[in-house]
Amino acid sequence: MSDEKSLTKAGLISPCKKISVTLQLDAEVLKWFMRHRNGKNQINSALRKHMEIKNIQKLKLADISKIKQLLIRNF
Repeated sequence: MSDEKSLTKAGLISPCKKISVTLQLDAEVLKWFMRHRNGKNQINSALRKHMEIKNIQKLKLADISKIKQLLIRNF
């Protein structure tokens, strides 16, 4: 585990800390975000929303797997 992950897990740094990265985007995608107010923050918000949706989907799949196992055991 990296030092940063250890510190985050221990609650010593915020998991929402901003980190600078270089990112290549399609020109059309970047233009769309930049046409809207505060485009850079919208990109972060869109990525965060995508991440949250994927995490919820994983949880739902895990729940479905548990339900299947319970049904198989009980029938």
